[in-house]
Amino acid sequence: MAKKYMLISVCDREIMTEQFDTKEEAQESMRKEMIEWGKVSEEIFSEQEYDDGDCGFGEYSAYVNDGANHADLDWLIVAL
Repeated sequence: MAKKYMLISVCDREIMTEQFDTKEEAQESMRKEMIEWGKVSEEIFSEQEYDDGDCGFGEYSAYVNDGANHADLDWLIVAL
């Protein structure tokens, strides 16, 4: 049975989930949400990992403090 991945997105206590067939699809969705909701620059994704205290990401998680509308955002990718 093929592994699936779930992206858990949290925006100021509102929890959303979405399931993906691959880790890479979940990571791409996480990046898009960081750009759209977190208002981060696409340039940070030239690194494999990034953390400046206001936002950061790794292979399976990410966060943005004070994103769009001053929202705090968190993401987590889990294998199912």
